[in-house]
Amino acid sequence: EVELRGIAIPSEDDDLVRLTLIDISERKAFEEGLRQSEVTAREFQERLKELHRANIELSQISSLDVLCHHVVELGRSRLGFERLGLFLVDKEIVNVSGTFGTDVAGNTRDERSYVACMAEPVRRQLVDLSPETIVWQDVPLYDFNQVVGTGWNLYALLRHENQPVGYLVADNLITGGPLRSYQPELLALYGVSVAHHVERIRLVDEVSQRAADLQAANTELESYRAGLEDLVFQRTSELAEAKEMAEIADQAKTSFLATMSHEMRTPLNAVIGFMQLLQANTELTQPQARYVHIMERNALHLVSLVNDALQWAKLETGQELPDQRIFDPASLLHEVVDMFRPIAVQKGLELQVECQSMPLVEGDERKLRQVLTNLLSNGVRYTDAGYVRVLSTLDTGDRAAATLTIVVADSGIGIAPEAMEAVFEPFVRLADAESGTEGSGLGLAIVRQLLDVIGGEISADSTPGQGTTFTVHLPV
Repeated sequence: EVELRGIAIPSEDDDLVRLTLIDISERKAFEEGLRQSEVTAREFQERLKELHRANIELSQISSLDVLCHHVVELGRSRLGFERLGLFLVDKEIVNVSGTFGTDVAGNTRDERSYVACMAEPVRRQLVDLSPETIVWQDVPLYDFNQVVGTGWNLYALLRHENQPVGYLVADNLITGGPLRSYQPELLALYGVSVAHHVERIRLVDEVSQRAADLQAANTELESYRAGLEDLVFQRTSELAEAKEMAEIADQAKTSFLATMSHEMRTPLNAVIGFMQLLQANTELTQPQARYVHIMERNALHLVSLVNDALQWAKLETGQELPDQRIFDPASLLHEVVDMFRPIAVQKGLELQVECQSMPLVEGDERKLRQVLTNLLSNGVRYTDAGYVRVLSTLDTGDRAAATLTIVVADSGIGIAPEAMEAVFEPFVRLADAESGTEGSGLGLAIVRQLLDVIGGEISADSTPGQGTTFTVHLPV
């Protein structure tokens, strides 16, 4: 464009003296460019407003598929992109999956079945955290793997907290229009919003899935707990029923044992009485007197067995209770020892007693007497040569209650180490049945039960072939 300006200078023959020509094409081009820039700026401002509105709409969506569909729809209708597609990448940044895109006719379509390896340039840009947009001019345009035209191609990389999410891709296949200067930045801003909403929904879905898994686990655990409770209740009921039946049977057995013990002891006492009357008859011949003595000894042994059974029955049924009385422990000890002195002399045993002078104490004299009787009975019974020694001390200490300690030691057959754990169990004998040693196997079990009733303790130490030592501690 040329601007003509003329200046007329009068002359004698009226000729034109000077003409000035000015080229204003550059100015006009600048003015047109300025006008176009203003139009572009206004258009960009409008697109930014639409971007804000689109972001608000996307923020209200909770489904990933619905979000991806709206991303394409809003990108085309609100932001002015002819063709737009959204692709998401896996965590390894190897494969890319389609969501929704635009066909060659400009219609939104479902592309969720599309899965492929990511193009290396795009992958490199995602991994290297390069600029958010990639622009190619005058390149082949594809519809999936088929070339459908030529034009510009624009990629906006999607990242969230520096982690690759996917990318948006746009081109000008439909109209072939030029790439506007603001479109790369606009698509990049749109990509930031899309990446945020994709990760938001993924996070919500992950939390929901974890909550569902946790609920399922809790439901399974609750079902297991309920089943376990039912099983425990059933087993507990069965055990309670079995325990009750066992207790009933045990009570019946104990009651039967006590009754039979009483029934047996009465005629045995009568038999012993007649034996003693016969022995008082001096008219018996020597063989007859020996026979009567043997009969009396065996009857007394039977009475001892019956007494043990009766004592055990009382302990098992809880009939034995503490009976606190004032007594002299030294006198009690000597009385019990004197009971076994004839037998010890008969067997050639040395029966030793070491008992310090003691004051009167309060305790259960009757049960302690039974304890000492059983211990001395075992000592004399299982010792064929040597000694049976009894030692007693009273330790007052600093406590309100004193402790009476009684030690019964012998040089008898001893107890095997493997039998020590069961020595206080009922019906456990210290000698083999073939040894000929008499006993019910209840003596030491009764000792422990009696001491439990009166608050005492007992321990045993033994060496096979060398003897056994029993130690009793009793608070008095």
